[in-house]
Amino acid sequence: MKRNVWLGFLVMLVLVAGPVSEAWAQAETWEAYEINAQYRGGVKKGFDELGCGVGGYISLPDGNREIVFHACVKDPEKRQKFYGMRLRMVYSFDGKGQVKTVTEKYAWFDNFEKQHQDQIRDMILLLGTIKDGSLIQAALKQVMINATTIVLDGKTGSGGKSMELGIQRPGKPILEGKFFLKNASSAWNLTKFRMKRGKVSVSFVTNPLAQVQAEYQAKEPFSRVVFGR
Repeated sequence: MKRNVWLGFLVMLVLVAGPVSEAWAQAETWEAYEINAQYRGGVKKGFDELGCGVGGYISLPDGNREIVFHACVKDPEKRQKFYGMRLRMVYSFDGKGQVKTVTEKYAWFDNFEKQHQDQIRDMILLLGTIKDGSLIQAALKQVMINATTIVLDGKTGSGGKSMELGIQRPGKPILEGKFFLKNASSAWNLTKFRMKRGKVSVSFVTNPLAQVQAEYQAKEPFSRVVFGR
């Protein structure tokens, strides 16, 4: 697999949602991210401000939850190439390790192979359970997302005020990731997460929504893919 293709895939794994009118009004939580990346080969390379995403998380009356995920990122080596996705899913989590897709309301991918799309769906559902707090509360060593088993490794630091949640998602090669959280007012807040496969590591840094909008909302294709309705 070419390095630049995989870099685009990793960037898409965990960015989340644009202001779709209905979801924007319903979501209790919106979170925006800016993306950085590193390539650790013979020569270490860093790439900043590759793209953005914003995520919406919705509680439903039946106890299920909904996640909306839209994102767009530029290829760091091909200036005119972008990767985009728009995804909206309802999911359930039984608290014992099983996450299931209840409804996929829509899914649109641009420049992603089919196998990558399936991996993205799994990781977006994992992100949803981290954001809604249910996965942290369950304190599991692994979770089954639909038909895929994902191994978890959580470690706390700073006297219980910070947490690093490592993940491994099977594949060829294995997808590695880490979520960085801080404990504030008895809730775990996501500050950053990163995904690594092979020599490519992509970091998603939480930034204020207004800051991300000011930087990207008026620029194509971010205005259409991330913030479009």
